[in-house]
Amino acid sequence: MTREHTHRTDQTWDAAREAYLGGLAAEIVCERFHLNLNTFRHRARKEKWRRCDQPDPQPFEDVATEALPLPDMEETFRIASARVTHAVQQGRIEEALKWGRIMNLALRDRDVRSRLEVRAAEIERRMQMKGAVTAMRGLHNAWADYHRTVRHDLDAREAAVEARETAAPPAPPPPLPPTEALHELHSSHPVFVTADAPRPDPPPETRADRRRSLREARRRP
Repeated sequence: MTREHTHRTDQTWDAAREAYLGGLAAEIVCERFHLNLNTFRHRARKEKWRRCDQPDPQPFEDVATEALPLPDMEETFRIASARVTHAVQQGRIEEALKWGRIMNLALRDRDVRSRLEVRAAEIERRMQMKGAVTAMRGLHNAWADYHRTVRHDLDAREAAVEARETAAPPAPPPPLPPTEALHELHSSHPVFVTADAPRPDPPPETRADRRRSLREARRRP
């Protein structure tokens, strides 16, 4: 049984050429556009649009690393695993191996990320424990300082009490005056003399006192 030859239009071959030069494998291009692989390779070699026939690409411009977005390795792993499965089902072992390398790269990245997360959690836990230990040490030092202060105060008070107890006894108070002197003081002092108590006789006037009294009487109107 011979396979029926089907003629493809120029538009189909142009689309296949662009897809191939865009990065797709020859097997995928032939499957997508329903082309024979040998015919595809023969035409690519004849028309010189194989990858090896293309000029060297222009070098990439230097781009700052911060400006490049990070790849989503989970999505990369999903796409690569689907491509591997499809290539194996189609019998394209070489393509499956290529996608398998990308899938392994995504798996290693996932493993590294998980290890980094575990390590970061461990470091954070240790930092928290270190902070708690530092706080406990500070509390212990503060309590020790307070204990030393209180102890120093108690020692100072005990020393003061001992000094007072061992000091010389205070001098006795002066003796009280006799009873007759106190009675005379009470009877003559105006604070202790009542209104009914007899007052003592005034002292006799001298000649100078009488003259002074006469002069004051003459000056009065």
